[in-house]
Amino acid sequence: MSDMTDTDPTNAKTAKHATQTVSLPKGRVQVMGIAGSADMLHALLRIENDEIQTVNVGDAVGKGTVIAIDAEKVIVSIGKRNVVLHMPT
Repeated sequence: MSDMTDTDPTNAKTAKHATQTVSLPKGRVQVMGIAGSADMLHALLRIENDEIQTVNVGDAVGKGTVIAIDAEKVIVSIGKRNVVLHMPT
């Protein structure tokens, strides 16, 4: 087994797949990640001011409330409508 150090170069194929050149649009709430166990997922959201907010079901996000989180999306209730926020592709 080789000794991996911070000075080892990143494999070019790995770097190509790990690096995204497309930036996410600014000015709206976006899902940055979803983690946790199946019965207790939480999400990382980038909110309008570019801050990252960790949320659980029941938490406030802007003028809405998180009502559901699954492995691919977050649903926020705003007034009488629900907004579905998907993971970026």
